[in-house]
Amino acid sequence: MTDSKINQKALRAGIGYSIGNYLIKAVSFAAVPIFTRLMSPSEYGLFGAFSSYESFLYLAAGLAIHNSFKNARLRYIAADGSQEVYHRFISGAALLILMHFFISLGLTFLFRMPLSALLGLPPAALPLLIIYSFGAAVLSCWYADRNLEYDYAGYLFASGAYGVGSILFSLIFILTVFRGAPAIGRMAGTALAAALPACLVIASFFRRQSPRDLRSLLPWGIRYSLPMIPGGISQIILAEFDRIMILHMSGADAAGIYSMAFNLFIIGSVAMQSLESVFVPWLYERFRAGARRDILQASRICVILMAAFYGILLLLTPELTLILGGSTYRAALFCALPILCGGYCTFLCVLFTAVEYYYEKTGWNALVTIFCAGCNVVMNLYGIRRFGYMAAGYTTLLSYLLLAGLHLLLAERLTPTRELFPLRSILLSLLFVCGAALLAGALADAMLPRLLCAVLTGVLCLRYEEQSLGLLKRFLKAPKG
Repeated sequence: MTDSKINQKALRAGIGYSIGNYLIKAVSFAAVPIFTRLMSPSEYGLFGAFSSYESFLYLAAGLAIHNSFKNARLRYIAADGSQEVYHRFISGAALLILMHFFISLGLTFLFRMPLSALLGLPPAALPLLIIYSFGAAVLSCWYADRNLEYDYAGYLFASGAYGVGSILFSLIFILTVFRGAPAIGRMAGTALAAALPACLVIASFFRRQSPRDLRSLLPWGIRYSLPMIPGGISQIILAEFDRIMILHMSGADAAGIYSMAFNLFIIGSVAMQSLESVFVPWLYERFRAGARRDILQASRICVILMAAFYGILLLLTPELTLILGGSTYRAALFCALPILCGGYCTFLCVLFTAVEYYYEKTGWNALVTIFCAGCNVVMNLYGIRRFGYMAAGYTTLLSYLLLAGLHLLLAERLTPTRELFPLRSILLSLLFVCGAALLAGALADAMLPRLLCAVLTGVLCLRYEEQSLGLLKRFLKAPKG
């Protein structure tokens, strides 16, 4: 396949991922006001903690093996293009997750009471947590496999089934079986929605190629992925552990308000994940071909467009908070602003860590992330106790800034990053995003000035996009029919 065709395929996939992901998330966010009114802040806080625990456990459930798929594809595809060995590796990974699930479920039933006391969750939530983690681990394998083929349709079908199913099952459970315990109903609906497509994914992997030669294939994948478990857990500590600490230190009401604020972080992360799904496989291909100028040009466009996106999101945060949570969750606004700034830093981390993964430096990646997660926990212990739960948003921002800086230094040790990433544009974009957050906080009650700034940012962003990519012009000139 020529360079031009590869770039066009990646670009189409990027647009498909972005549009599809936002359509799916639009359904999820349309349901947020429903659940915030069916559940009290304390119940919403319990579900937020449940989701945070799942973010930890899904890595352990799958040994983070989905992270090895990109390198496994390079390693196991034959010279003639045959993918038989690679597909055996994938089905072996699914079998490993399935075996781990049954062991974990049995242990959870045996130790459910002490685990309930330790985690602060009802005993009924624990098997649901294991089922949810299993489903998420399998779906992560499916997403990783489909992303390598730029198959955004297969990716979106699975994630759409999970997103819509989670809402429908949760509403059914809350309004029927768990009428008196809406938090458990929400957990049960989410777990079931993840488990059903996960079973179909495993069947699909096994049909494509049965799991054979596991002793020769899986050890490499496990060795590659195991260092990423502590690293992945540390990333989750940065993103999720705040809610758990708030639950234990400030109560379920505060955890519910903070969880509400974190919904806005998810809006930004959808754009980041859509971009990551395409950019990282494309970077692997361009890096291997020695086309560093292509990477530099693409990363500059991504940095600027993502900064504009986060800037608009920050300027509209007061209205989004009111729409999603109502007046009960008004305080979530001042948690959401620093959290969103931290979200832009996570996007920068995606750029830098792609270099680390290409060189298979997963151990160093994990050490950097563990260090930043430790800093986050220490700052939260002091900040939440001294200033209240809102301090968690600012400690998250500081931790993500540190994480992005250290990953940049690590990538620099592997290859000259100035040849891959526009460092000056990155610094200016960071200042722009933080400035938008300050403006949104200062003018929280003045919608018109913020709206004008958001429109101006959008117009400038669209102009830059047309100069660099020209997607809108290409769409308008496309032949009808």
